[in-house]
Amino acid sequence: PLEWLLHFHPGVEARLDGSACRLACASGEIRIELDRNVQWRIEASTYHPRFGASVPNLRLGGRLDAALPATISTTFVAGPA
Repeated sequence: PLEWLLHFHPGVEARLDGSACRLACASGEIRIELDRNVQWRIEASTYHPRFGASVPNLRLGGRLDAALPATISTTFVAGPA
């Protein structure tokens, strides 16, 4: 299996909505159109801004059961999610 992890800043809210991941923060919104062949999930993670500091955040994880070479398509769309 192939795995992808995309870590978000602690100030970013993330949620899955069908084949999209919707991100929101104080400065705006972004929609990530996700490849439908990949199993996507939002999970808890941690951000480490300096030695000894740990801040909760979220990350987007994807898993695809495929052999290499493999191609996935993901599109970032700025503006209203």
